[in-house]
Amino acid sequence: MSDLRPPPSTTTRISLSRTQQTLLPHGTEIHLAVGETLPEKICDNNVGFVLQGQLTLTWHQDAKRSGIAVLLPGDWFGEHNLLLGAAPARLDLKASAFAAVRTIPADALTAMLAEELAPIREHLQRELSASVTERWAQLAARLHQRMHLGTDECVWEALVEAAAWPSAMSHPEGTLVRAPRDVIAQRVGCSRVTVSRALSRLVATGRIRLEGRRILLLVHRAREDGT
Repeated sequence: MSDLRPPPSTTTRISLSRTQQTLLPHGTEIHLAVGETLPEKICDNNVGFVLQGQLTLTWHQDAKRSGIAVLLPGDWFGEHNLLLGAAPARLDLKASAFAAVRTIPADALTAMLAEELAPIREHLQRELSASVTERWAQLAARLHQRMHLGTDECVWEALVEAAAWPSAMSHPEGTLVRAPRDVIAQRVGCSRVTVSRALSRLVATGRIRLEGRRILLLVHRAREDGT
């Protein structure tokens, strides 16, 4: 980790909910450089939310790894540590851009919710439950796509998703995204080789163009819909 320090007293984050803003004076702010992973002991025992940057939430068991979600400012993580009291599976949080997160030990938060933070207890539980529900809904949608769409369309959907990440850049011909092949592979549930072949086909059909480490979406769906 590049930095570990107490929260600044004047921090303001417009992307945070009121509940998250209330929790800012509590816990610890952790900074992660690109490629750094939040320590396992923190993932397994803390509730937190993203303040800045972008992180990839990954499930893994033995050698098998699968990307679950990309977390952006305002997103929760570790919800299960407060709602369930234990992690259902091994989860990793890895920074794909410089990131800052606020973490609070679940046991300490539970104690505070019974006393000084009692007024936000119901709001917090609703937010955490909604976060988990949305994440499972997204996973169900991805599973549906994987079952009923071809690999090319699944890779395209992953690229469209990457267009909403902070690393995306506007371009006169579309949207430039920075989505490494291993991240796309985890998102889609296939190998890097399969992703590379799908990208080649998308290039051949004129939907994307490879621009160094970035991918230019020439027919970005948001633009097609007029949004």
